[in-house]
Amino acid sequence: MAGLDDPILRGNRAAEIINNELWVEAFDALKQAYLVEALNVGQKDDLGRFRLIEAIRQVDTVRSHFEAILANGKLAAHQAETFREQKPLLRRLF
Repeated sequence: MAGLDDPILRGNRAAEIINNELWVEAFDALKQAYLVEALNVGQKDDLGRFRLIEAIRQVDTVRSHFEAILANGKLAAHQAETFREQKPLLRRLF
């Protein structure tokens, strides 16, 4: 496999994104801004509050998606390493 179809490559790229300080700062700032707005919305503006809370959930969903890609890449790398280390069947039997 090559390109973005390769789960190991996707995992490595997700790790680069997750570990990027600017990315982390942007996500944290966005989530904080939504939270402040949700706390400052008028008492009767339930729809506005609901939309802001949903926006916070979406930020968390995007972050979780990248973390899942990273975990999948780590698992794929481990499986590939295990596969490379396996001895042929005849050598294991004798």
